[in-house]
Amino acid sequence: MLPQTAAGPLGIAEATARALIVGGVRDPRLSSTHASVAAVRHGYERLPASARGAAVTAAFVWAKAYVNSPAFTTAYAAARQNAKPAGLPPEEMTVDAELKKRVDDKRAEIAEAKQALAAAVPPADRAAAMAEVKKVEDTLADPALLKAWRQEIEERRANSTSAVADLAARWNATYPAEPRDFVRRQLTEFLEASARVDYTIPITIATSPSGAIVGFAAPLERQLASWMDIECMLAGREIVFAARAASQSWLAELSR
Repeated sequence: MLPQTAAGPLGIAEATARALIVGGVRDPRLSSTHASVAAVRHGYERLPASARGAAVTAAFVWAKAYVNSPAFTTAYAAARQNAKPAGLPPEEMTVDAELKKRVDDKRAEIAEAKQALAAAVPPADRAAAMAEVKKVEDTLADPALLKAWRQEIEERRANSTSAVADLAARWNATYPAEPRDFVRRQLTEFLEASARVDYTIPITIATSPSGAIVGFAAPLERQLASWMDIECMLAGREIVFAARAASQSWLAELSR
């Protein structure tokens, strides 16, 4: 087994590895181009093939220790809070109070309109103009109008409550209150994806001028389901099976 001391997991510096894990928490929509995923790939590809399985197992030991640390708990809480949807401010007024305020605001607008008419409309036309304004003012006592306004306020509040509840549900699904539930979901997703990959398919690795793995060609009958399938194909059976064994063990601990 390769030493996981100052160099950190897979030869990655400790501070960098911690930053990559936190980066994956802050942006859990991972992909093959995500820094956290690319770093793992670049880490194992620099190792001899014979040492990769043991290095991955050791990397999981390191990751579990960090995830169980107060530092990760603090970082997760900060990421979760930062992702919390703003939602809508709480309704401080009752429906009756909001309805009364709307009526009062309309009466204030009408009072201003009367003052403007008194100053701008010629005396000969002022009585007729004031009569029209009076008609509008009288509607503010119309039970039908008040009922419609009340219904509008109630429906808006109900829709706002539903929208906020939906935002909260999606937020909690992405960021459970407990970090262990977040980790449990990530491990489960990996196990599900890695179980469906056919490791007998021959692949031809594509590398960059610097030698880094950038992709592969393979005789596939269908498009791979996700970025996890791609990374499993790139990593190969030995690495993936070592990661699966470590994930299953970790998941069993989280389920206790």
